[in-house]
Amino acid sequence: MDKGITVCFLARPSFDVFSTELYSYIKNNLDNCFSGIFIVSNKKEYDFVANKIPNRIIYNVSLFMKEHWTEFDLDSLAFYEKKYECAPIWKYIYSDRFLIERSYNYCVHIAVGLFRFFEKIFDDNKVDFYYSETIATLQCYIAYLVGKKRHVQYVSQMCARGNLDFKYHYFVNDEFQHDAGLQDNYLGLQYSKEEWNRADTYLSDFEKSFTPPESEKVVKTYPKINKNFVLSYLCHSTGIMLV
Repeated sequence: MDKGITVCFLARPSFDVFSTELYSYIKNNLDNCFSGIFIVSNKKEYDFVANKIPNRIIYNVSLFMKEHWTEFDLDSLAFYEKKYECAPIWKYIYSDRFLIERSYNYCVHIAVGLFRFFEKIFDDNKVDFYYSETIATLQCYIAYLVGKKRHVQYVSQMCARGNLDFKYHYFVNDEFQHDAGLQDNYLGLQYSKEEWNRADTYLSDFEKSFTPPESEKVVKTYPKINKNFVLSYLCHSTGIMLV
């Protein structure tokens, strides 16, 4: 490992344990010059990281949101959509399980705040890697977008849901799960018959041997769309007032 690498760690449960242990292992066994900063959501998580890793830089996303809430508006969201080429950002907001039942204005504030939050972290610390969960929420997606512009590599960890992390925790290390080596125009490239056969064989074997994740036996949740959420967006766009 190169000297002086800086990693920004997500540290919400149960990543508070994963992140602090991973940081300590790298620091103590691989690279004494290794640097880590941590992102938490509340004081409890902050205290946990501070006790485990003294003298570390810790950012509390909830505190940042509260301190700057009035600065986040729709014009800023439109600015970030253009800056990070992610329009319409609403397709990611609508798919976030934490935001789907929140009000339109709340989602605007959260989205803008997350862009501002990760810009500050990555600009202030010259981060090389961002260690987080798979990109399944708006926070993760915005971290990926902001980091990509700054050459911060997103490192994701896949773990089971439904309080099964300790028993069914695993890392993805399948060559077909990694797309880092794919060219941007891979869909337009020509492939040999051997390559097509290898792909068909892999998919056929996968379909035959696939078993649902253990968490699906425990967690039974389905996406929901609150009609008031959609109505508030439409009314805001058209100027119609809800009564």
